[in-house]
Amino acid sequence: MGSGRFFHTAGGGPTAESARDADAVKLATTRVGEIEVREDDIIFFPRGLLGFPALARYVVIARPEDGPFRRLQAIERPDLSFVIADPLVFFPRYRLPAAIEDLSAIELADPADGVVAVILTVPRDPRLITANLQAPVAINTRARLGMQLILSAPEYTAAHCIFSREGVPQGA
Repeated sequence: MGSGRFFHTAGGGPTAESARDADAVKLATTRVGEIEVREDDIIFFPRGLLGFPALARYVVIARPEDGPFRRLQAIERPDLSFVIADPLVFFPRYRLPAAIEDLSAIELADPADGVVAVILTVPRDPRLITANLQAPVAINTRARLGMQLILSAPEYTAAHCIFSREGVPQGA
């Protein structure tokens, strides 16, 4: 599974200025304000996310001012979003184990259609941002389906600091 196409193009999710066509609906989020979302921007998570099994519809919000960070915004809960990022930006050696959970739930037959993101915890001091490398999110960009994986790889934890003590990305 790759990550570039999803995280580095406007097609990876709406921006505040995108989705101006007729099928767009307005969503008033508590984090980034009002956005317009097209039906084909919505990613369906059949099993929800950990702790939120009943919330299945999300959209990725990509804003230029957020750099490598995106928001995975719940459609049903405007107050709920997760900061996500391409794990390879901060951890270039990050790899999913070969024996990961079956991805048939998101109809991922071609790895080129898949992307991986990690959920970040963002405290007041941004130098202390952590990434949950143990439970990444896999998304089939073609089918617009997603799922959260649970990895048993001992090298990954739920709270990896993304910056070193010097304040630079871990992988730099």
